[in-house]
Amino acid sequence: MLKEVVAKTLSQRGVTAEHKCFAACSQRLFEISKFYLKDLKTSRGLHDEMKKAAKSNAKQVIDWVLEKSSKKQGKGK
Repeated sequence: MLKEVVAKTLSQRGVTAEHKCFAACSQRLFEISKFYLKDLKTSRGLHDEMKKAAKSNAKQVIDWVLEKSSKKQGKGK
């Protein structure tokens, strides 16, 4: 369920499954979101909390992954 929320959140920010950095962004955003969600005491409102956690961290994750990706490509030249 969280993986679908993460994929949808990334897609809304322009990182679709076809994007070269989708796998890295998806994995990192999933782990970060899971970290925030583990402190919840009940599953009440879980889906909304998943969306909130993914949305709150999506921009930072995308920016970080794209920056790391561009640095790797620069070194390869």
